[in-house]
Amino acid sequence: MSRQNPFCDVIIRADSSAQIGTGHVMRCLTLADRLRAHGLTSRFLCRDLPGNIAGRIHKAGFTVTLIDGPEAQTCAEEITTSAPRWIVLDHYDLGSEWARSCAQDHPVLAIDDLADRPHHCALLLDQNFGRNREDYDGLITPDAKTLIGPHYALLRPEFAAARVASLSRRSTAPARHLLINFGGADPQGITARVLRHLAPEAPNWERITIVMGPAADTLRDVHQAAAQLGPAASILTDVTDMARLMSESDVALGAAGSTSWERCCLGLPTGLLVLADNQREIAEGLHNRGAAETLADDLTTLPGFLARMRSSDTDRLAISGTAATITDGQGADRVARAMLEIA
Repeated sequence: MSRQNPFCDVIIRADSSAQIGTGHVMRCLTLADRLRAHGLTSRFLCRDLPGNIAGRIHKAGFTVTLIDGPEAQTCAEEITTSAPRWIVLDHYDLGSEWARSCAQDHPVLAIDDLADRPHHCALLLDQNFGRNREDYDGLITPDAKTLIGPHYALLRPEFAAARVASLSRRSTAPARHLLINFGGADPQGITARVLRHLAPEAPNWERITIVMGPAADTLRDVHQAAAQLGPAASILTDVTDMARLMSESDVALGAAGSTSWERCCLGLPTGLLVLADNQREIAEGLHNRGAAETLADDLTTLPGFLARMRSSDTDRLAISGTAATITDGQGADRVARAMLEIA
């Protein structure tokens, strides 16, 4: 376990690995950045898992304690030493018991997507579509405040900065650039499977950009599948300018996870796949609203979706316009301000 200057305003407990992905840490990094803009320092507590992105946390200017000992004891000691104003917990396997044993009297912001377990918190954030406070009845105390819905989605500031230009070009740009991104880890190998189904449609696109994490176990399979798509296909890893890339893309294929809010902010029409149970409600909500289209699990609807996005400006722009109403990219600042109002 690495030791750093212990004092900070906010302790953030979140994990990343080659298996569980990077989404929890990435959205917490976004919140930490906004808190820094308000003068608060943050430090991360992350378990030392294979494929973790501790290096990216350091690169963003935050310190990290890598946990290699007992969870509760290690975290309680770190929190006691740091004396933070806030603790942020973003972890599906840790809930009210962790908060009671580790947080002690410090206020906790619990970030959740599932509404399936109790939280001992002063503030709860669930940025998902279709969720409401009643979903947490009995899971949080009556005096806990809630921030519910994509209005509070934790998007990096570059998405809000790119929003106007991205939405403006949608009305004039034809569908030529296809973006494919199913998360950094790609644990189910979905990317290569999508590329194989995409092969007959590939000649109709000038650019096919595939985004992967550098530690993804499936990179070799993805390279092999992409080679069959011809020169239009390229693979990018460890992308740091996703807002620009999404703004320059005309259609996307992706998972119905937290990246959905980034695509909505920029009005990027998307074909969604559900890769985890907690993504199903997001996919259904966006599909029913007309802000995205959910694809069949067996990918049989993929060619038809792409063909319509190419041939019908009306269909593509309808999805884009509706998606843009879901979130404006200012959620992280709203969450930071809510924290400052409490403690």
